[in-house]
Amino acid sequence: MTTGKLAIGVDLGGTKVAAGVFDETGARTGDLVTLPAAAEGPASATRDNLLESIRRAAAGAGVPIERLIGVGIGAPGPLDPRAGVILQTPNLPNLRDYPLVETVAGEFDTRVALSNDGNCFALAEAAFGAGRGQSIVLGVTLGTGCGIGIVINGQVLEGPRACAAEVYRAEVEGLSYDAVVSGTGLRRLWRERVGSEVDGAEITRRADTGDEDALSVFGAFADSAALGLGNFAALLDPGVVVIGGSVASAWRHFGDRLDKRLRRYVAGPACDELIVCPRVSEPAPVRPEPRPCSSAADVSPRSADPDAGGRESPRSRLPHCGATSCVRPWRRSVPFPAEVTARRRGLPGVGLFTGDRHHRRGPSPGAPGLRTVG
Repeated sequence: MTTGKLAIGVDLGGTKVAAGVFDETGARTGDLVTLPAAAEGPASATRDNLLESIRRAAAGAGVPIERLIGVGIGAPGPLDPRAGVILQTPNLPNLRDYPLVETVAGEFDTRVALSNDGNCFALAEAAFGAGRGQSIVLGVTLGTGCGIGIVINGQVLEGPRACAAEVYRAEVEGLSYDAVVSGTGLRRLWRERVGSEVDGAEITRRADTGDEDALSVFGAFADSAALGLGNFAALLDPGVVVIGGSVASAWRHFGDRLDKRLRRYVAGPACDELIVCPRVSEPAPVRPEPRPCSSAADVSPRSADPDAGGRESPRSRLPHCGATSCVRPWRRSVPFPAEVTARRRGLPGVGLFTGDRHHRRGPSPGAPGLRTVG
């Protein structure tokens, strides 16, 4: 029997529910148990599968549930993590206003916590995976829908109503994020191109064989995802964008293009240092390295001005770049205006929700909207 502090982590999605036992380092003990989410059935069907996945995970790890330090559940939002209630999740319509924490706690004698699945994913990557050592981590799950989590200085940016980064009503290319930046979006692109209905696994299998339609669909998906996620990257200046969810298993078919296209929306100073990568399946021994912006044609939107007939625009030669793309890391030699203003006023520091290399004074642990899960 495994000793030490252990907890069960549950991923409740629109298609499946997965559960496993994990230790304090993020390493899994025993097998990952996966059951259907039964989202189209009654709430009791989803509940029963979720509870059964917890039982099987604990049994597979040889750990009595009462010896666990708790059960953590990540579910698509919107939800109320403080009350432990799923509100109106589009991917789980059968769990509208469902008291999930109360239900699970009533079955097992252990602590139960609920949070947005995107938040859980981003925090896990920040603590154990590709985001280790980064002050700002943007985590994205591409499954039935699109889940996004933001971790700043080790804390989840949740918002006062736990709705930060809830994008299911936001639009990209005239459709919702769930309809574009997701496995649903991948299947939609296939349907529009080929006219048939297949699942993501089949599209990936065909891409593995070199099928031109499948490869084209993944290329279009990468472009759409880059547009949606590029807005977040431009706003947050993350050190890393980590991609998870079921679609991430096909990273080999869209990851390189997503990386290049996403950089089109990132300001020059950050372009060389941004990392775009898939999730890690186990705690990462080393973190990924940045990939420099090396191709103006593929990466930089400043490489040509449409109004200039494709010629290089005067806007393309910026002070931080020697050419039309970010070919070397940018370093500022003068303080930002906000820092200058703060110094003149005798303030100790500036910038809530910062944590970059310029000024590392972030929010206090009790700042509104920031919460550490767990």
